[in-house]
Amino acid sequence: MKITRALFVIGCITFMSIDAYAQVVWLSTSATQVDKDTQNPYVAIDASASAEPFVARNAIPIEGLTAIDPDGNAATLENILVGKVRSSADLKLAKAGTYKIGIEAHSVSVNYRLPPDSPNAPPTRASNGMVRKQLTMEEYKSFKLPSDATQVRITRNLRRVATYVTYDRPSNGVLKSDNASGVGLELIPITHPNDMFPDQKASFRLLLNGKPLPDFALTVMPAGQQYRGVRKEIGATSDAQGLVSFTLPEGGRYWLSAAYPVRGAQGSQSTADADAAPTYTDAYTYSMAIEVLY
Repeated sequence: MKITRALFVIGCITFMSIDAYAQVVWLSTSATQVDKDTQNPYVAIDASASAEPFVARNAIPIEGLTAIDPDGNAATLENILVGKVRSSADLKLAKAGTYKIGIEAHSVSVNYRLPPDSPNAPPTRASNGMVRKQLTMEEYKSFKLPSDATQVRITRNLRRVATYVTYDRPSNGVLKSDNASGVGLELIPITHPNDMFPDQKASFRLLLNGKPLPDFALTVMPAGQQYRGVRKEIGATSDAQGLVSFTLPEGGRYWLSAAYPVRGAQGSQSTADADAAPTYTDAYTYSMAIEVLY
């Protein structure tokens, strides 16, 4: 089964203000496992950003929220709502098996310096003359860099957020590595995300542009920080094949996250021309919500 790539390409969604405050972005469902005897099998989907996962604080845009059914087809979302503290939607589980729910967001950050007397200076800027622009992909296409801009840094951001829900029995169609896009940072479940138990090893594979990402950290954070007062993060690092494994100590929801800044430039730059030629950075993030049941 091959999932249609177009279902995951969303160019208009950004989380720019969220990044500015170092909040975590997450999706969760009202249940991760739904029994086959459930009448009218629906799950509610919540999307938010907050200082800790699963405590709604700021709604995020969900125009590009997608759900993929066990056969790899797009599932219909209902009752889509963007509120003040969370966004939400309902998903009918029409087929037995595992569904993938996700958002993919692209944006561009442009940073540059303007001289004090520049006619292009915005009303507000940093005291050192630096200007920061956060742009959607559409805005970036028409953006014109001021002619007197120097020290230009352009960051192309790609963020993915995902979770899974199973109706009746787990299936592996939406989990397969060949469904990976091959672009940016991706986290592929090896252990089924709806079939994890306390004190048992869970494994995932980290991919960067379709290839295993070795020796890279994955953050695993349990829900409930507001009751503990500490994050209680579980650290895990991928091996040479990009495989990352860890043991979840107890039941509950967990937020998995990784971020990869890839730095690059347009050719080599000398000190003399560094102000004239922009430098480019690709910034990737991937987060996933899972639930461990007893």
